[in-house]
Amino acid sequence: MSQYKKIDQEYKVVLQAEKAEFEKTFTERASKELEEAVANAKAEAQGAAKKEQQENLLVLSQFLKLAAIRRGEDETAEREESKALEGLLAAVYEGNSNAVTAMLDLIQGSSEYISFNNEPLTITCKCSIPELF
Repeated sequence: MSQYKKIDQEYKVVLQAEKAEFEKTFTERASKELEEAVANAKAEAQGAAKKEQQENLLVLSQFLKLAAIRRGEDETAEREESKALEGLLAAVYEGNSNAVTAMLDLIQGSSEYISFNNEPLTITCKCSIPELF
């Protein structure tokens, strides 16, 4: 009987050691996988943010190019599209928080009407810049 208790005690000690080792290994592996997943998610988010920023800057650049082209065309100066371009260009060039709002409206395609010399026009930023060429 004492031999049986001794074997039982040794068996319990071995099982507790194995259990502790398993828990340690499992915890380390889970922690490592979590760190890798977080790093991958951060990298993907940074890549997506960079791509979105480049696309937004492209829209802004296309707008500035269009405004420059239209400024050189005398016959279109009184058209509503030209007035909208000038109004939006003036807003972008303000150099303050209103300019940032104007650029965001342009990039995001706001449905708010553009104004020129405090005169509301019937044009919004929803159209695509290439459509105006």
